[in-house]
Amino acid sequence: MQTQILSLMIGFLFRLDTVTSPSTELPQRYFRLMEAELLQIEKQLATEGAADPKALKTSRLPGALMAAAVLYTRDHPTNPGHGDRKKLTLALKLGDLLATENEQGRYTQLLSHNWGTYFWLEAYRLLEKNLGTDRQARWSKELEKNVRNVVADSKPRVEFPRYQAPFLLTSTNHYSLWNSTAYLAGRVFRNREWEELGAKVMHRLAAEEQTSDGYWGELTDNGPDTGYNFLTLTGVALYWEYSRDPAAMEALRRATDFHKYFTYPNGIPVETIDGRNRHISVSTWGHFGFSHFPEGRRYAEFLAGFFREGELERNPPRTRHIAGLPESGRSRSDPRCSR
Repeated sequence: MQTQILSLMIGFLFRLDTVTSPSTELPQRYFRLMEAELLQIEKQLATEGAADPKALKTSRLPGALMAAAVLYTRDHPTNPGHGDRKKLTLALKLGDLLATENEQGRYTQLLSHNWGTYFWLEAYRLLEKNLGTDRQARWSKELEKNVRNVVADSKPRVEFPRYQAPFLLTSTNHYSLWNSTAYLAGRVFRNREWEELGAKVMHRLAAEEQTSDGYWGELTDNGPDTGYNFLTLTGVALYWEYSRDPAAMEALRRATDFHKYFTYPNGIPVETIDGRNRHISVSTWGHFGFSHFPEGRRYAEFLAGFFREGELERNPPRTRHIAGLPESGRSRSDPRCSR
């Protein structure tokens, strides 16, 4: 349960059941995907975990933790896991394993650990009243340690001329995810400095850095980086959920229009305009950011339809081919698949 399921988790918290639409599939589709992935993890922990506490890869912990937390806390008619104490027990176990990995320095060695920190933070927010004093203190200590590192990386870049790689020396999507996490951490832990930093960066990303065509250029405004645009959008959508900044909603409107027009019928982003990674999977990122708008909700349902229960990690939807459209699952030796 790495970034394929990690990113898909976010939508289960927010507005996927609140926009008027003929769709009857959401959010039930997402609940079923989470249940299927967690079932595999529960089985692995029951068999291998009893003998080896490290049987579950560290990279899988944040997504699994958030999935269990969402299923336990999300009250919805199509969520059978709501209030299921087994889900709470699993979430607490996964969170404790994650805290251990963080204390011993293994978690922060992961390339995706900053993304995972958001998922852990959101799970902490959802489960805080169920943690107990000692566990709450332990998780919050480790989370705040990670957020301090994010803030230390972000602060020197706030006044840079543009939030693009030639200036930031990191990607626009990274900066979006760093600062949406800092913003939420500031609210959760009542840290005004983090909240203000995150708000300043995220407002600028929404109001100034996005092009009128609905994309954030990672390198230049001359063209989109469509795959990474989903990630930047996710940060802006998270920021809107907690800030209600009108500029963020306007940015989501533009981004929804951009993505719905530049996606093939097989769910894969149009590769000919992508300035970075052209041949990518159907995106799991940012679905909930589209769902504020009826056509965006239908777009989210369309994307979710390509995912298969129990296959998110080992078989992401990138090779299902439609005649006349580009294959996305080409061999890396194919020169057309250059990164």
